[in-house]
Amino acid sequence: MDGLTVGRVVHYVLSEKDAQIINDRNAIGNDLSLEERILALVYHGGNRVREGQHCAMVIVHIWNSEGFINGKVLLDGLSDFWATSLYYSDLKVPGSWHWIEKA
Repeated sequence: MDGLTVGRVVHYVLSEKDAQIINDRNAIGNDLSLEERILALVYHGGNRVREGQHCAMVIVHIWNSEGFINGKVLLDGLSDFWATSLYYSDLKVPGSWHWIEKA
């Protein structure tokens, strides 16, 4: 697949399972004070996400030339999400990645 390289930013479409994992992880510690969050060192915090949401993702590993990749999904908050064994889809279905749309 032309243009596929480690470090390139693409879009990842969150699946329902991804959104649940991220939202559950981000909710842990919401009732803690800032000092308690800092001491816990596990607080992720961030805005809620939803299935079908397009997020920026940096490619960190390319499995093959057909477009199977791993990436770090950049989230609005203190965390990111490691997405693995992703496939390319022009249809932009949840759980797939695609090139960023032109503005």
